[in-house]
Parts: sequence; structure tokens; C-alpha cells
Amino acid sequence: MRKRGTLWIIYRENRGLFRLYLLFFVLGLLMMSYYQFDRVKLHLVCNHFHAPWLDTFMAYFTHLGDGYFMGLLTLCLLFYRLKYGLGLTMVGVLLAPLVYSLKQSFNHLRPGKVFSDLGLLGDLYLPIPFDDLNLYNSFPSGHAAVSMGTCMILAFLVDSKKIKYSLVVLGLFLSYTRVYLNQHFLEDIVLGSLVGLLMAFLVYFIMVYLKLLRAWNVSLQDWISRKKE
Repeated sequence: MRKRGTLWIIYRENRGLFRLYLLFFVLGLLMMSYYQFDRVKLHLVCNHFHAPWLDTFMAYFTHLGDGYFMGLLTLCLLFYRLKYGLGLTMVGVLLAPLVYSLKQSFNHLRPGKVFSDLGLLGDLYLPIPFDDLNLYNSFPSGHAAVSMGTCMILAFLVDSKKIKYSLVVLGLFLSYTRVYLNQHFLEDIVLGSLVGLLMAFLVYFIMVYLKLLRAWNVSLQDWISRKKE
């Protein structure tokens, strides 16, 4: 791939993924705009859609976006293909300080704390106990950033179109689990997922620009064996 026009080529080859995410992003903005960016009112609307069986599923499924799970996934993928493991590592290393800085800068309260302070906690459906809710550093959602960053870098790297689109849907669904579980407002996951996508795009651009994809398209064991030769 030529260095000139690399950004455009990456976009053109993955435009379907970007369009799928854009649909989610625009829908999120339209919903926030419709409710006049009243995050409390919008969260109550989102909170209305629930079911007992979904509570249990969401409570466990959301952990797929946790940092420790992503670390384990990265380690496993290193032994399959270096490009997957190192791509995930780069995304994680770059995302962590960025998300932390944004959280500290905005210092927004999470839904549990906001509804409790407003005396509206009784209006909120709680899929998990209140004591299990995080209360501070809501914006943006680090969970959404990690989930989307992880799924997008893998979507860029795999060849199968079905897997590519499935990964994007997975990243979006993992992001939404945070709203369902009252850990974040919708605006938190919209921006968080965008940060994750942009970071994945940056990392993939670096890998393509430096022509690392072919060099890293081997397992860790194969790479070590080559170095010993």
C-alpha cells in the first residue's frame, strides 16, 4: 500500500464499517437532541427497555469489555498472529491515559449518583444492585472506548467481511450494556465508542504506514524462531 493517500485507502477499504458505526453515532446524537440533551430524561427512556433474563445476560456479558479480559485476549492472540496482539496492545496503551485524562477533566457523575441526588432513584430500574454501581467519572465511558477500540482494530485486521461487521456490532453492544446496567449515560458511550474507534483507526494507520502487517502476520513462536535463525 502506498504511503500517499493511506488514510483515504484505509477508509475506502473499510467504509462499510465506518458507515455502520456512523449509523449508531447519528442515532445517538438524534436521540440526545430530541430530548434536548437532558441525560436524565433520556436515560429513563433507555431504562424502560428491560427484561429479567436480559438483566443476568447483560451483567455477565459486559465483562467482555473489561480491561483484564482484553489483556487476556491480547496475550492469546499474540500466539496466533502478532499483528492482532500487538495491534490490541497499542490501542490499549494509547487509550488508557487518554480516557483517564478525559474522565478527570469532565468529572461527570454516573446515573446512580445523579438519580440518587435528585431523589429519583425510585424511578430507575436497577438490573444490578445500587451498591454495585460506580458513581463517579462517567464521561466518557472507558468501557465503551476499550470495547470499540478492541473490536475495531480487530475488524481492520481480519479478512472476513462477516467477522468484520460482527466485531463492530459486538463493540456497539458491549458499549450499550453500560447504559442498560446504569453505569453510564448514553452520551458517555457515544463519545467513548468514538474515542475507541478513532484510536483503532490511528493504530491501524501506523501499522499500514510502517508496513508492519506482513511482518507481523506470524505467530509469536514463529517470530521467535525466525530471530534465532
